[in-house]
Amino acid sequence: AKRVESSHGAHGAGGSGVGSAVSKLLLAATSVGVAASFSAPIGGVIFSLELMLPQTYDAFAYWGCFTASVVGSICYAVERSV
Repeated sequence: AKRVESSHGAHGAGGSGVGSAVSKLLLAATSVGVAASFSAPIGGVIFSLELMLPQTYDAFAYWGCFTASVVGSICYAVERSV
């Protein structure tokens, strides 16, 4: 998280611009990774919130992480069952 903050400014998940979009994408990717690895979509969202809360709380990023983790977990479950 520190590396993302240093390379994309102090705005973190909040704010506007390219750095904000990249931060939101990284939070969603983290959420999907944890959700798919441990079959726990809510755990992925909570872990992403841990990374996001020191900077700012952004409801849009929260819902993006939640949606991404649920979809990622479902895709992983389908792929695992095939």
